[in-house]
Amino acid sequence: IEEKTSPYFSPRLTDALYGRFWRPLIPGNYTLTVRKKGYETHTQSVFVSPTGWTNRTVNLVPLVASVVSGTVTNGVTPLDGQIVISDVVNDTLDFTGGTFSINSNAQEHNVCVYAPGYYPYIGTHEFAAGTYGMTFDLDSADSLFEEEWENGTTAWVIDGPWQVIDDLSWNGNAITDSWGGYGFYAANCDVSIQTANPIDLSGRDNVMLLFREHLYTEPVFDPVTVEISTDETNWTEVYRNSGQHDEWKLVFVDLSDYNDDAYYLRFRLQDDSYSSHPTLVDPGWTIDNIQVIAGSSSATGAGNATVPKVLTHLRQNFPNPFNPETTIAFAIGETDVKKAEISVYNIRGERVYNHPLSNEDVQRGSVVWNAEKNPSGIYFYRLNVNGKNYPARKACLIK
Repeated sequence: IEEKTSPYFSPRLTDALYGRFWRPLIPGNYTLTVRKKGYETHTQSVFVSPTGWTNRTVNLVPLVASVVSGTVTNGVTPLDGQIVISDVVNDTLDFTGGTFSINSNAQEHNVCVYAPGYYPYIGTHEFAAGTYGMTFDLDSADSLFEEEWENGTTAWVIDGPWQVIDDLSWNGNAITDSWGGYGFYAANCDVSIQTANPIDLSGRDNVMLLFREHLYTEPVFDPVTVEISTDETNWTEVYRNSGQHDEWKLVFVDLSDYNDDAYYLRFRLQDDSYSSHPTLVDPGWTIDNIQVIAGSSSATGAGNATVPKVLTHLRQNFPNPFNPETTIAFAIGETDVKKAEISVYNIRGERVYNHPLSNEDVQRGSVVWNAEKNPSGIYFYRLNVNGKNYPARKACLIK
């Protein structure tokens, strides 16, 4: 139920044997979304009656199978690494010898290919039915900055009780804000680690930040962020996360728009115990294997598929949840764009915002929505290009 979901709740699952579901709700209008891997996502409006049961039967439409297979090389030598294909539950495969094969579905997917020491590939592709063949070429990464915490913290300015530890790390040592990785951060804290010297990104193409994180904070209210600055005074947020993620995650942050200067990096954790729970704190943030790299990568199609192209699609807004501004990003593959716009709707289907896209907007691939005059709640935003609507995404405004 879209109006009753949140990033800090586990998804509601149907009964595994009969496919049934139950949900007590206050009478009113709701949006029901049903997702299952291998099937088309189903969304419909539901009016919950004040008397008796409200019954809905949902028949999911199976997707056509697609076997995605191919090779990953540096142009010559096969590589070892990992490929992740987005889905309701992501398909993740560690591969060796440069070859892979994953059972997937014929639809649009985000694809990420990573091999240590090489520039990763991240793109969106429409998989074909049957066998979808892909070849990935990853160039050697040009390292602009590295930190594995094996030589102390002399390259950093430390603000707070950060410690280098070896019992909770991705590899060797890691750094944590929370007294050994298992203690709790302090209420109302604002702690950070910042590079002591700026990292020169001038004139570099495809700059990307990579790091491993192990995270446990109060969702939404206690965010961890990555920020960059040229003067150590004015900081720009480039990454935000929160919640409980009790496994190591590899994070990719695109810094391609910041190749005009030398920048400081700051990893920051903030606690907001005043707004809700006076002393609700958690174990915090542990970070390992920070890298800033430049380079390039490419993908081509083969077999039953055509060469992948830029597909018109919406991306998830960032940050989300947000207050009061959020960036809505998109990609438009059409070469002749006569008319394009971003529209935002409330849960009643009323349009509350409309932004006709200029040529500059299309080239930039994003617009900013300021929802200062809108109430808290769930909103849906949609991209329309040349009269065609593309699948909507959900944004959450919390004031």
